[in-house]
Amino acid sequence: MAGFGASKEKELAEEAAAEKKATPAHKRSDNDPFSDLREEYQQLHKQGPKTHIFMALVGHENTGKTGIVYDYFQKYCDREASK
Repeated sequence: MAGFGASKEKELAEEAAAEKKATPAHKRSDNDPFSDLREEYQQLHKQGPKTHIFMALVGHENTGKTGIVYDYFQKYCDREASK
C-alpha cells in the first residue's frame, strides 16, 4: 500500500488533469496547446491497426468514394479488434 506522499501525488495529478480538461487549450498556462492531440495520438498508436493501407481511388464527384472507404475501414478495424 502506498504512503501518504504517493497518494498525495496521485491526488494532485488527478486535480491537474481535471483542471487541464476544464480549461480551453488557448487559455492554458502549460504552453503546449497540442498536448491533448499528443495524448490522443499515443492512445491511437496503442489501439490502432499496426499496418498501413495505401490505395488509389478514382471516380467522378458525388459517387460515394469516401463513404465506401470509410465503411470498409470501420469494418476492417472492427474485425481486427475482435481478433
